Amino acid sequence: MDNGWQNTVNNKRPSGRKQKGAYMRADEIRLAMARMKIATQKELASKAGITQQTLTAVMKERRVSLNTLEKLAGFLKISITKLML
Repeated sequence: MDNGWQNTVNNKRPSGRKQKGAYMRADEIRLAMARMKIATQKELASKAGITQQTLTAVMKERRVSLNTLEKLAGFLKISITKLML
């Protein structure tokens, strides 16, 4: 069993402290938006239950919380591992 996404989530900083969250693939989100006929990021954020600022971070492939990852994956009907970098 591949635990790659868990390794990404549980990676550590140089200080030894665990980092929380993950990086997401913006291209997969854009494809899913097109498939679901969602025209704007504002619309996606509203429907997925996240803020526009959080979605902007996702689209810039910045680290986001696992809660955000789960909300987007669930709404877009995409597996979590497919969304992770």
